[in-house]
Amino acid sequence: TSAFGNGVSEYSFDSVVGLSPNPHLGYRGNITGTWGNTTDYGVYAQPLSWALAQFGFVGDAFYGVGDDSTITSRLDNGWPVVVWLALWGDQSFRTDYDGQSFTLVPGMHVMVAYGYDTDGIYLSDPGSGIYRFYDWASFNSMWSVLDGMAMAVYPAS
Repeated sequence: TSAFGNGVSEYSFDSVVGLSPNPHLGYRGNITGTWGNTTDYGVYAQPLSWALAQFGFVGDAFYGVGDDSTITSRLDNGWPVVVWLALWGDQSFRTDYDGQSFTLVPGMHVMVAYGYDTDGIYLSDPGSGIYRFYDWASFNSMWSVLDGMAMAVYPAS
């Protein structure tokens, strides 16, 4: 949202997104908990997309499933894209809550893609406050663990 001059603090999302053991429905655990575990884990794209509407933005949640054009086409539109990356490799496992099965991944981290070239993709890492570059093969290896979960963000009007 800051890319459009109207930054919304991650903490503004807390009460809007809500809590759930299933990260497809809300924050799993404590948002300020220890990073990298699956107890204080975080949230997936869909609940964030619902919340963005309350702040005047569209959250275009999608699954790239290894198709780089799903992300590059959105970046070409000038939309930053939030991506879920398995920084520790594929340590995914299935679990369930209330009859719904879903995947958790230790070491899952969210970054914002803001550009790309033929060699790879450029990301802003909010956890460290630094910019990163990954070649396409490395990026896709991490991105594919959750089927290329991503969310483009742009103003609602």
